[in-house]
Amino acid sequence: MTDRELILTEKSDWPDLGVGYTTAKKYVFAREGDYYLFDADKSSIMPKYRYSAGENPKPPVEDGAVFEPIMLRFSAGEDYFPIIDSIMADIDGDGVDEVCALSYGPTSGLFTFVLSVKEYGKEELEYFNIYNSQYYNLSFMMDGTGKFYLQGVTQGGNPETELFEMRFEDGNIVLYKDGTDEALEYWGEQGTDSEWVN
Repeated sequence: MTDRELILTEKSDWPDLGVGYTTAKKYVFAREGDYYLFDADKSSIMPKYRYSAGENPKPPVEDGAVFEPIMLRFSAGEDYFPIIDSIMADIDGDGVDEVCALSYGPTSGLFTFVLSVKEYGKEELEYFNIYNSQYYNLSFMMDGTGKFYLQGVTQGGNPETELFEMRFEDGNIVLYKDGTDEALEYWGEQGTDSEWVN
């Protein structure tokens, strides 16, 4: 990021091809005030898709498309939890998009993580919960029906992927292992009035 541009790069290696095959992509966004505009001339070629039958293929991001940055700042006292992953989506089905962030928890020697949620355009938290679990690589994911899950990938020689369904109970987000009624344990004080919320 510079004062004039945001440049996103991606490098993918495919060692299984046995030929050192590498692809590299770059996408450039020009800064215009508080917004970023996609600059197709300075970027890698954007793939094209047919979004409906009989329609000509088109790129998902057109030249000049405007992006509004969303500042994800979820605090813990005077410190900030490092953000692991974030999404903007209507995760609770109330018809309003929420800005959702996954962060590492405030503990040392014990793996905890934080799920913080704000309605888009608002400053106050809508949900705030801290969970105790084994160590996961965490991310948000959506299935083909549009339902959102928390995805956790275990560590070690044989990593396993676990999905957690998000249910909303008494103003909190309860994470259930997919297909079960087994919930992840909470850690510490929960909710938007938690001592861990600034």
